[in-house]
Amino acid sequence: MNISSGLILLTYKGKILLTHKNTNPTLPNFWSFLGLKSAEKETSVKLKSVELLESDSYKSGDSFYHATLSDDNVNNIKRNEGQTLNFFTLKEIKKLSLTTIAQEFLEKHEDFLQNNQN
Repeated sequence: MNISSGLILLTYKGKILLTHKNTNPTLPNFWSFLGLKSAEKETSVKLKSVELLESDSYKSGDSFYHATLSDDNVNNIKRNEGQTLNFFTLKEIKKLSLTTIAQEFLEKHEDFLQNNQN
């Protein structure tokens, strides 16, 4: 399992945390999941419990993980310069420009995401 390239689905009260880095205005702004290894560094959130959702099943070799954020996590989120973090419902996410792997994950796991909206 390639943990260093894993992505993490972070959920909070039925919403999903996505990021996009707008450091280069000439590149498209695609929303994506945070990397597992970089999630704590990029948000200052301390993840207590992480579950593996899917292992190495994408062309990129990425694995997907899931963690539920607490009120304390959300109240202490920090953003890096040029980074936007936002929570979205599944319905809102479907209207966003997503990275290819985020789109693949959403299509493949819509039931899981729908169940986490409650």
